[in-house]
Amino acid sequence: KINQYNLNGKYIASFDTIASAAKMLNKERGDVAISRAIDRNGSSYGFQWRTYKVSNCGEYVQYTSSKKIKIDTGK
Repeated sequence: KINQYNLNGKYIASFDTIASAAKMLNKERGDVAISRAIDRNGSSYGFQWRTYKVSNCGEYVQYTSSKKIKIDTGK
């Protein structure tokens, strides 16, 4: 199962496969981007993606080199 969360970490939906998640987003080759996000605990297409399910996986924080960048999620 693949679990989708918003950038604030709130659970949105589950999918049986990465391909089905990409299809829901109407993204051709989206499976590659989502796979990379899962491998890196990152985000893709404005969502966080995980193989585990929790009610909240935590706010997304992007790391680049040695800097920590907080993504503005509108809160």
